[in-house]
Amino acid sequence: MPNVELRTLTRDEVRMLSGHERGVSARGVFGLDDLDKYKSVVTIDIPETLEAITPSFVQGLFGKSFLHLGDKSKFLEHYKFSGPEFLIEDFL
Repeated sequence: MPNVELRTLTRDEVRMLSGHERGVSARGVFGLDDLDKYKSVVTIDIPETLEAITPSFVQGLFGKSFLHLGDKSKFLEHYKFSGPEFLIEDFL
């Protein structure tokens, strides 16, 4: 099962992920265009050191995934989130 570690972006130094362009850039870093097509579940690990994730970052990171997968339920079947619950809610 593929795993996307957001810690790769934060290096435990950044407390907030923000900005549409940064989300789009992160999408490329993690190869989400390919992971959208992957046949099994993809896990997104959110580090405990994060304090906030903005909607614009989420849109940049996963906007194309929603379009590819078709709807929220298919998105949530394909991508599973682990980490602080209050941050997981930012992705839903």
